[in-house]
Amino acid sequence: RLEHISLARNGFDGRIPETITNVVDTLTVLALGSNRLTGPVPSALARFPMLTELDISNNRFYGFLPEWISTIPSLVRMGHTLNLGGN
Repeated sequence: RLEHISLARNGFDGRIPETITNVVDTLTVLALGSNRLTGPVPSALARFPMLTELDISNNRFYGFLPEWISTIPSLVRMGHTLNLGGN
């Protein structure tokens, strides 16, 4: 079963699709840091019930850190340089 996805430092740009959670529900690590991802941090990421690590640092997200981040019970580590602006 798929537990770790690391797509960091690949030069990806654009938004994270809401359908990302259709891939797998056993994900524990999602690393998307150091790309050029934009838009608000998608609420779909909250649908990974077993997520322990989330790295979305060093991208071009806008808005504020969403409140749903604190509702992921298993999340213990998160990328900390989010470059969020309050648009």
